[in-house]
Amino acid sequence: MKREGKGNEIGFVPRMLDFLGLERNVLVMIAALSLQGFGMALWAPYRSKVLEALGASPAQIGLFSTLGVFMTAAAPYFGGLLSDRLGRGRQLILASTMALTGFAIYRLAPVWWVFIPGALLLQAADSFRFMGSLTPVSYTHLRAHDTSLHLVC
Repeated sequence: MKREGKGNEIGFVPRMLDFLGLERNVLVMIAALSLQGFGMALWAPYRSKVLEALGASPAQIGLFSTLGVFMTAAAPYFGGLLSDRLGRGRQLILASTMALTGFAIYRLAPVWWVFIPGALLLQAADSFRFMGSLTPVSYTHLRAHDTSLHLVC
């Protein structure tokens, strides 16, 4: 494989993209989603302490965590529907907007129960982003290996 530039040298990133069968924009999207997920997970251990400081009892903190688990289980279904209807670009923009709104609700919450809509938005946004990121990786992988879609389904 020859590339333009400094002779026949191929950099690390282009070699990895060729090896993984990914396009550059897909790699950037995966890196951005990973950083967003890291940011969301970074403060998660402190969520119960924040709820406690806002006046939630241990049972209410448990209810809040349970709602998050149920939302994690239910949201991918709706994320897949949105991805089919809106397209992955619009879905990723919608998911980022939902996440920003959820974090704004978290930041401005005067009492613990205001965290619930923020948590629902954040869990839904996380699932929607995940569903929106599946499509480009799958199609890129199929294209790289000359596999038609009907063989996968």
